Amino acid sequence: MKCPRCGADRPVDIEEWSMPLNCSSCKKSTAIDDKKQLDKYRDHYLLLTEKGGIEMSDMSFDYLSAWCAKEMDGVFGAG
Repeated sequence: MKCPRCGADRPVDIEEWSMPLNCSSCKKSTAIDDKKQLDKYRDHYLLLTEKGGIEMSDMSFDYLSAWCAKEMDGVFGAG
């Protein structure tokens, strides 16, 4: 997950969805921004993994994936 302050990558536990530790680069974090990032990440992850799948056509899944990628631009880090 991208740090909302400095943009550095931060690991996210996608099984527990617990709040990430403070950023290792800038050492700062805000619970409000982190919660927004984490919630957005979880919502889009679940949309792709639960709504998308073998029952969805390839074309629909491709569209959904592209839409989610655009929406996640501010959430995903560089790595």
